[in-house]
Amino acid sequence: MIDSSSTVIISLLSCFLIIITLTCFSVSRLEQKFETDELIDIYNPNALKDLRAKYNLKADKYSLELSQVARGADHKRFFGKVKLEAFCAIKERIGDVDDGGKYVCNPRAVKKDNCTLISLGLNNAISYDQHIQNVTGGHCRILGADKDPQNITVQEAYERINGQLFVGMIPNEISISSMLKKAERREVELLKIDIEGGEHEGLEPFIREYRVCQVRDFSSTEI
Repeated sequence: MIDSSSTVIISLLSCFLIIITLTCFSVSRLEQKFETDELIDIYNPNALKDLRAKYNLKADKYSLELSQVARGADHKRFFGKVKLEAFCAIKERIGDVDDGGKYVCNPRAVKKDNCTLISLGLNNAISYDQHIQNVTGGHCRILGADKDPQNITVQEAYERINGQLFVGMIPNEISISSMLKKAERREVELLKIDIEGGEHEGLEPFIREYRVCQVRDFSSTEI
């Protein structure tokens, strides 16, 4: 009986060691796919500053590459061209569970008096919009858009949070750029997109005209 138990334990340990070995090998191969100049020591206080300076020098090149690949349907190539330009150590969940909720990079750092927020995809649920306006200090102008008109309750609530509503399909009927022009805005502090599959088509014209700092983990198609 003792020998049998020992055999089982040894077998389990052997399987465990094999799994660990295979996992390490897989991670090692994955790391080799990334260019060496993409690695960064996030615990080095100067590393992030150096990274930002480096990508500022190549921003035009990277923006052009991202714009070109965004015109196609190859999502793997699209995400491969998204470069790390910022590291976000402070993330905050904004919005109710029913509204999906979005993780935002340090929204309380928005200090500008004349700041601009954009929220694409409302569907008569604006808990994100109300919450993000609150945590950024209530001094931003928030531009919201949806393919359908919002109900009267949402329209009134949006006015109370210094919001401006737009109606139309993005980007065919309305674009991010046209929203900014109508609102007489040139910069956007935070952009949220939840338009059920139209994120890539909506972003492509915007990326072509504006310089975007990529801080979100593109683990899904929802941004």
